[in-house]
Amino acid sequence: MNDWTWHYDPITSDSEAEDDDGVFDNVPLWLTLESSNFQNIWKHSAGKRIHQSIQERRYYENIWMKNSQIFKLNGITDGSGNMNEIYKHILTDNSGNNLFITNIENKLKNIYANKYSKIQIRHFDKQGTCGIQISHFKILNNRAYYLIKLYYSNTSNQIWKSYTEIKILYKKFINNNQCIYTKSSWKIVEGRKQLFRNISTDYLIIKTYLLERVIHDIFYECESFTELHSLIYT
Repeated sequence: MNDWTWHYDPITSDSEAEDDDGVFDNVPLWLTLESSNFQNIWKHSAGKRIHQSIQERRYYENIWMKNSQIFKLNGITDGSGNMNEIYKHILTDNSGNNLFITNIENKLKNIYANKYSKIQIRHFDKQGTCGIQISHFKILNNRAYYLIKLYYSNTSNQIWKSYTEIKILYKKFINNNQCIYTKSSWKIVEGRKQLFRNISTDYLIIKTYLLERVIHDIFYECESFTELHSLIYT
């Protein structure tokens, strides 16, 4: 199994267990937002745990979460995963609930996995095998954003982009390339677009799927990895 594609149906659950077919079904949503290196470590360690009680599993999930980018980006832990002093005195509320976990879970409520997402893979000269997908979308301040993940050299980079930003990326690409398939996919996106901003999840699931098709076609029609990386991250 490719280390980029081990997680399939990311859902929040109190159990992470590998099925008989080797597929991890109950992967926490927050984990799918982490780097591929972090996910691979989890896959080969925490992901292979035997069934545990909810309390015991929560304890170890908290340890993993404290070392995740979600915690570091929110200033809750430092680069080594240690709890910052300012937060130590409010680890739990009066009911014994972990306030940090609750806070992060609240942040994840408006993030949704793209259940139709597929990683497309190709080989670039001088870079080797690479992959790309739009794995998630989120709703923030009444606007939708899409998580583009680019996999290469046994690692991954990811960036959230709005529809407008993806449209700018698309226009920049077609100005410099012969791209029949990319243009065709974009016409489908435009044909399904609604006149007024729609942030319903049912609509955004379809829109994310169609935008991922555009990204896939750019990926295949791009002449070099350098051009692709520049398009996505600038």
